[in-house]
Amino acid sequence: MTTPNWASLVYGAAVECMGLSTSRAPDTTPKTRSPVRPIEARPMTLRPLAQREHADRTATVLMGGVIVPALLTAIYGVVELFRHGVGPSLWPTTYLPLVGGLAAIAALPVHIHTAKAPDSRSWLLAAGSLAVFIPYLLSLYVMGFLGAWAIYHAVTSHPLEWGHALFGVLWVLVGWRMLFKLHELQTHLIQTAKTIGLA
Repeated sequence: MTTPNWASLVYGAAVECMGLSTSRAPDTTPKTRSPVRPIEARPMTLRPLAQREHADRTATVLMGGVIVPALLTAIYGVVELFRHGVGPSLWPTTYLPLVGGLAAIAALPVHIHTAKAPDSRSWLLAAGSLAVFIPYLLSLYVMGFLGAWAIYHAVTSHPLEWGHALFGVLWVLVGWRMLFKLHELQTHLIQTAKTIGLA
């Protein structure tokens, strides 16, 4: 009785467990790779949308810089109306700042909406484009009448009215601030219309 070769038996069991075969010749055929699908380019829709949202937020902030001086002017007209009463001779210090301030506040959103509208010939769009002149005229009125005229009247009076002069300086700064923010708003709307194509 022959003794089995334990080394060959262990080697054969290991080969069978690993799924190998000593009698099979190695596979030398080249393996073909599956074709790589090209990555499809997605349309860049998020970036223009983000730019448009950023432009709207900037326009809102700039519009707020114009509305605040216009609101102060309207409040000044209400205060003067309660102080001096109703009278046609007092319209430069009562009705004009009140109505002008409210008109400027209402004209700004209309103008911004018109600037974002597509190009078309319409009387409404033309009126919306011209609505920006209302806050422009109001800023000139604030600097010229409430500011410069008050300073001149305070300096030329006897005795000097320093309180009215300082109040006039304050109105000059308010009108200049309003005019500066209007210029920034117009520049922003024009650049937005060119880059994003809103207009």
